[in-house]
Amino acid sequence: MALFKTCSVILDGKKEVYRKGETVTGSLELDVRRNVTLKGVRVYLCGATLVMWNGFGTQQKDSEKYFEEFCTVFGMEENATGSNHILTAGQHNYRFNFKIPRKNLPSSFEGKCGAIRYWVQVEIVMTFPNVNQWRYHGITILDDINVNHSEYQASVECQAQKQVFKTLGFGDAGSLTLTAVTDRGAYCAGETIALKVVVKNESTRDLGKLKAQLEQKVVYKAKNEFSKSKIRTEHNVIRVLDGTPVMKGEDRVWKDQLLVDFDQGHILSHHCRQLLYQGTGGGVFGSEH
Repeated sequence: MALFKTCSVILDGKKEVYRKGETVTGSLELDVRRNVTLKGVRVYLCGATLVMWNGFGTQQKDSEKYFEEFCTVFGMEENATGSNHILTAGQHNYRFNFKIPRKNLPSSFEGKCGAIRYWVQVEIVMTFPNVNQWRYHGITILDDINVNHSEYQASVECQAQKQVFKTLGFGDAGSLTLTAVTDRGAYCAGETIALKVVVKNESTRDLGKLKAQLEQKVVYKAKNEFSKSKIRTEHNVIRVLDGTPVMKGEDRVWKDQLLVDFDQGHILSHHCRQLLYQGTGGGVFGSEH
C-alpha cells in the first residue's frame, strides 16, 4: 500500500511561469496513511537539459545541469547522522522558498530529440532497506529579452538573387531577385511579424508561387565517450503565407503581410542545444511547368 494518500507541490498563487532571479515559493502537502520511520523529506529546485536520439545503430545522449538547490523540510539534513524520524499519520504542510539563479538560463523547451526542463522535486528519504520516493512538479522559466531595445527595433533585411535557366536547363533566361524585410528583429509570444517582400522576375519564364514561412530550427548537440560532438538538426514550420505564381517580367510586392509568431524570436544557445526562429521565403525559386 502506498505510504501517502497525497504528496502534492502547491505553488503560491498557482504560478507556473518564472524568470531568472524570481522566487519560487509554495507548500508541500503530505497526507500520510500511517506512521512511517524515515530519515527526512527534502524539496529541490532543478534545471537541466537533455538530448537523446538514435542513429546509425547507436544512441546519442548528453545532458547539462543548470542548477540544483534543495532544502530539508522534515528530519535530518543531507549527510547528517543521528536518529531517524517518525512522520506521523495525517496531514502535513511544509513551506519552501527558492531563488532562481540570475545567471543566463535558456527558456523551457520540449523537442523531438531533447528538452529544457525546470522542476520542483520532492524526495522522501527512507530508511534501509526501503527505497527513496520521488515526486516532480514542472515549472516554466522564460529567458529575458527586451524587445523594445534599440538593437531589436531595427528592421531586418535580406536579399537573394538567382540566375534562371531556360527549359531543360539550356541557356540563360534572365535573373530573379527577392528582397524581404521584417518590421523589427524580435517579437513576444503571440505578436505578428509585418513582412515586406519585393520580387523582380527579370526572366522569360513563369516561376513558382511566392511563399514566406516562419521556421523553428533546433540544433541538438551530444558528445560521445570520445568527446566528439554529434549534431542533429530539426526544422519545424510554424506559419506559412502562400501567394500566387510570379510571372515572367513581373515585379511583385508584398507590403506588411502578417506572420503570427507563437514563441520567442531569438537565439538560445547552450552546449546541448541551440534554438533559432527564422523567416524564409524562397518558394518563388521553384519553377512551375
